[in-house]
Amino acid sequence: MGEQLPERPHGPRRAGVLVAIGLVLAGWGVLATVVERPTAPAAGPAGTVEVPPRGALGVAWVCAEGTGDTPGRAPETLWLANPSVRPAAAQVRVQAEGRELGRRDVPLGPWSVAVVPVAEIGAHPDPVVLVESSGGQVIAAHVIAAAGDVGVAACRRPPTGATFAAGLTTLRGAQAVVALANPFPDDAIVDVAALTLRGPLAPERLQGIIVARRSRVTVPLGEFVRRQAPVAVQVTTRRGRVAAELSLRLDGVEGRRGFALSPGLDTPVRRFGFPAGATSPGRTQELILANPGDAAARVRVRVRLDGRARLAPRDLVVPARSLVAVDAGERVPAGTGYHVTVRAERPVMAQMLITSREPAAAASRGIAWPTGEPRSARRFVVVPARATPRSSDVLAVANAGRRAVRVRVWAFGDGERRPVAGAGGVVVRAGQRRVVDLAAVPSASALLVEADGPVWVARDAWAGPGISVEGGIPDPGSDRAPSATPRRSGRA
Repeated sequence: MGEQLPERPHGPRRAGVLVAIGLVLAGWGVLATVVERPTAPAAGPAGTVEVPPRGALGVAWVCAEGTGDTPGRAPETLWLANPSVRPAAAQVRVQAEGRELGRRDVPLGPWSVAVVPVAEIGAHPDPVVLVESSGGQVIAAHVIAAAGDVGVAACRRPPTGATFAAGLTTLRGAQAVVALANPFPDDAIVDVAALTLRGPLAPERLQGIIVARRSRVTVPLGEFVRRQAPVAVQVTTRRGRVAAELSLRLDGVEGRRGFALSPGLDTPVRRFGFPAGATSPGRTQELILANPGDAAARVRVRVRLDGRARLAPRDLVVPARSLVAVDAGERVPAGTGYHVTVRAERPVMAQMLITSREPAAAASRGIAWPTGEPRSARRFVVVPARATPRSSDVLAVANAGRRAVRVRVWAFGDGERRPVAGAGGVVVRAGQRRVVDLAAVPSASALLVEADGPVWVARDAWAGPGISVEGGIPDPGSDRAPSATPRRSGRA
């Protein structure tokens, strides 16, 4: 699996750092005296990746997971999108083992998309992919193919002080990986802890991990948290800057097989939306709620059906420093679509593990692992618009407010943006969602979603082969400058 978790640091300098730090673990994510711990960046309102502001300069993205060698365990393709009228430029650097393997300058005109296989820039089994951009609103995401499935996720906007994820499994046949990428010129120190049904865990070898500059450390979680499900993870950077990303590969656990990516969240929050919910043969959606706090959290889960039928909300208690898993679709009538909202009295982590297996068609079997949308917004970007050229894709837009909203969906990638058929001005009632068919959208494109009220957005894909559910990337300025009637063409 490439460079995995290293042995304890060698040499007097690194040993001295660890001695000086004198870390004392007191359970989940609690740190004692730390010699040097940089101030964590201010998280966005949602604690998740957001669209850079209009005219942003010097934006950086880091893609942590994936391989840069084509026959590797998870070949990676980088997607770059510019959802604005201003031209932009991106420089892609591939790093490994403390050095730069290659770089490429990628011009991005207004409303354009570029697709770059990482192996073309630098071939390595454990690369760090750094994207530095200027002008426009450049967004970086990546697609990884593995286990007959496809994982899609936005890259990270560093630095991040912490990363949270839930819904992993370390049962037999599962490969749960925590990828720690450091594209910066200084070494970093990272701690990894876990929550399980048996209680919190902080394995000794996962504390004080040195992530050397311009390198990546791959942590095989199952070697330290053995045979448990579900599992939640917290990655804490106590020195330096690291971007963390998680992946899950199932090779037949309880009949489940596939691959999925998760960028996680920067912080637990109290509200989540899951716009993509479907009932079909072989498909299940397991909701995992993790509570890293020191007090139990009361949580209300609402499953909102498409149409007029209603289901009573479900009230749960998630114990302190523990987690709870429920079947989100168990009460949903067959053939009915739905979306899920989560509200908690204390900050929690919410993630969905979606499984498609027999009797689903072979091309539609796999797993998806979406994080709940912690922030509703009026403008989202989805990159790519479709998971693969062969996949069947729909866009789910759920109304997060108390009044009807009008939504427009645009596809872009060739210098212009064009309305998606059937989504030129869709009205979504309060508490409802609408599903937009993306069959006519070119595969080498991205989506722009604009609404006159707060919504949640996710793209649901199947028959890729495999499945994928990817949330939209919210624009932090969209609530201040909503626009539901953009111009037909992106040409200024």
